[in-house]
Amino acid sequence: MDPFADTLQRLRETFSSGRTRPAEFRATQLKGLGRFLQENKQLLQEALAQDLHKATQLDSAFIRKEPFGLVLIIAPWNYPVNLTLMPLVGALAAGNCVVLKPSEISKSTEKVLAEVLPRYLDQSCFAVVLGGPEETGQLLEHKFDHIFFTGSPRVGKIVMTAAAKHLTPVTLELGGKNPCYVDDNCDPQTVANRVAWFRYFNTGQTCVAPDYILCSPETQARLLPALQSAITRFYGDDPRASPDLGRIINHKHFQRLRGLLSCGRVAIGGQSDDSDRYIAPTVLVDVQETEPVMQEEIFGPILPILNVRGLDEAIDFINRREKPLALYAFSNNSQVGLDSGGGSRRGGGSRTRVDQGAWQEGGGPGPSGAVTGALGWWHSWLCPFPFFWEQQGPPSTSNLGHIVVALVGGSPGSSPGTTVPSRSAPASILHHLSLVAAVSPLCAWLVEGTHWDGAPGGGPRISPGPCRSPDVLPYSSPWGQPGRLMGACAGSPAQDTPSPPQHP
Repeated sequence: MDPFADTLQRLRETFSSGRTRPAEFRATQLKGLGRFLQENKQLLQEALAQDLHKATQLDSAFIRKEPFGLVLIIAPWNYPVNLTLMPLVGALAAGNCVVLKPSEISKSTEKVLAEVLPRYLDQSCFAVVLGGPEETGQLLEHKFDHIFFTGSPRVGKIVMTAAAKHLTPVTLELGGKNPCYVDDNCDPQTVANRVAWFRYFNTGQTCVAPDYILCSPETQARLLPALQSAITRFYGDDPRASPDLGRIINHKHFQRLRGLLSCGRVAIGGQSDDSDRYIAPTVLVDVQETEPVMQEEIFGPILPILNVRGLDEAIDFINRREKPLALYAFSNNSQVGLDSGGGSRRGGGSRTRVDQGAWQEGGGPGPSGAVTGALGWWHSWLCPFPFFWEQQGPPSTSNLGHIVVALVGGSPGSSPGTTVPSRSAPASILHHLSLVAAVSPLCAWLVEGTHWDGAPGGGPRISPGPCRSPDVLPYSSPWGQPGRLMGACAGSPAQDTPSPPQHP
């Protein structure tokens, strides 16, 4: 009698039934394996000693997170509170000492950060330094253990060159001309509402805003009146009088942007006022690829529309240019979103939602953001402090990461390299975040030792839930899959007609 036949037949029948396929079943088995090792450690050691004369004291490997040391944060002017304090939250939470260099262009905010913020922190491990390009250059001559810079590609090259002299790891979040492809089958008003809201938010001074539109001439003809309607709804008949439309940061940037108004033909807006640094929400048509407005990131309330004959031509156009920080595609055909994302190199992407891309996984390649670290684009994290932790210990494969997630209570998820959709992101994604909400769970864990289930090594993992306010994300473990959005607000509805944006 075959002693194995019954066992093998039973296992084959189980496999054929599909019982082993659900992720929950696989996770349960892996957790059972973990309990076996934990609960029978002594028994296994004794068995190994009897069989192979192994020492009962077994070596173990571990990964310990250590702070880098002295971190330099060079902040930008366009979101001078948010983009200054968010990386500071991460650096302090990880246990680093920090030198904070706010932007000298946003003078009033710089003054508050320099004079008031130090009163609330231990000044033995924190300092604010001031100055312009010359002083920043002198600062970069010193050795740091990590440099975090948000700004232009031109200055990013200077920062990276200075860091290379000391082999200092850097995080660069730069910019780029973010394309927005609009398919012929879209509802023009839906597209216009979403694009106008994000393009003119903060007067266009947002690095992930759509920089130009690619569409057919027929779609352009339907899109222009829809854009005019959206602009009027958000800012009224006279945008200059609207409390929701900001101004250009300084005279230098105003003059640069006003010069771009001569490119192509003004279809909407085009008004400007030097005394108020005001530029109306503007749409340009008949723009040539070689004109100045298409040679650099606009970073203002100007939106060029260029005509293409279809998706393939749009992808070719994008790929001829520097790699953008984000890419947006509007279509009722889901394949268009996949084709546009797969055919071009960019930092992040979103299909049918311009605001969503700001919180999906990213990491701008090349001039849009050369990121040194494990996570990709730091905007993907509400609490970005893994950037400021060194990982000490042997590296492992991504498959092992899936196994560990399963062992600690998560789901093995999809295979490496596959597309994983993020949860729906809040519509008011670019409002200033609540830093108190970001810091509170960290303090609870760091000070009180609170443990949330679900993170390797006993770290915090706060399960996604309803947003506390329209512009606050719930949180999740920063030890999740690198670069993946972990804390988006589940179930946030897409807003086809968002409310008028509030000037920060």
